[in-house]
Amino acid sequence: MNIWTAFLLSAELDIPEQTIGASYGDALLGAIGTGLVPPDTDWTRIATTIEPDVRTRELYDALYADYLALYPATRDQMHRLARMQEAALAD
Repeated sequence: MNIWTAFLLSAELDIPEQTIGASYGDALLGAIGTGLVPPDTDWTRIATTIEPDVRTRELYDALYADYLALYPATRDQMHRLARMQEAALAD
């Protein structure tokens, strides 16, 4: 997932050593609040950096343009299918 995020955003993506998210931040806030560590403590250590592949940018842009065109092109069919599904579930 991370590699696709970097590619789609066309941005470097730093991956931290700890990827457990909120609970890690909660622990840091608790440690700061209780005085166990100083307020400027930073527990973030970068394990790796993912760099986007600029060669794929044009492909992603073309695919995204097709994706955006899908709904207007299939709107009537999608609504008809939704009505059919609703009718089937109502029986």
